[in-house]
Amino acid sequence: MCSCYDLIEGDAGINSREVASEDNARRFGEFLTQLHGVPVRHTRLFWEKFYRDIKQLIFPHLYRRTSGHPRHIYSETKTRTVIHSDLTASNLLVDVKNKRINGVIDFADAQIDDPAFDFAGIYWNYGATFARMALDHYNGSADRKSLWQRIEKFYGLQPVFHELLRAVKENETVQRDHALDRFKKLKSVKST
Repeated sequence: MCSCYDLIEGDAGINSREVASEDNARRFGEFLTQLHGVPVRHTRLFWEKFYRDIKQLIFPHLYRRTSGHPRHIYSETKTRTVIHSDLTASNLLVDVKNKRINGVIDFADAQIDDPAFDFAGIYWNYGATFARMALDHYNGSADRKSLWQRIEKFYGLQPVFHELLRAVKENETVQRDHALDRFKKLKSVKST
């Protein structure tokens, strides 16, 4: 069995702040409103295990070098929707000439989970301001304030944790100083 769709014009992987316009934020927010339109229930096993692993394998290294304990970067949510789960610059098709997002590709990781996660890739690639603008155009069932807190305090930081967990689990040398610098940089990012 096979499925296909009409060709969507654009280049993938455009990681430019020029793409972070109000029009693209509106388009992205409206896309996520449609994608997240059907609320469903699903277990949180993946994120619960991920957070448990972070607490056990990563936090002990970070706590020795930072003040304070990031206990509250992960928070539970009861909202579950269909999510893309990999909304980064590489999966957005952009008309480079007009700097306009034309489409979204690669739904291979789609799942039922927290809608806040779909904002993490744009937070990471295009910055907090663009992610916030997209959220302003989002009309899903979840509370925007709660979504933003999860985006800013956990999901926007999770790429650092994924990198550290992979290195620890594969017995690679963990670049703690590099990871700590990235963690601090991400934690300092605030929307304007």
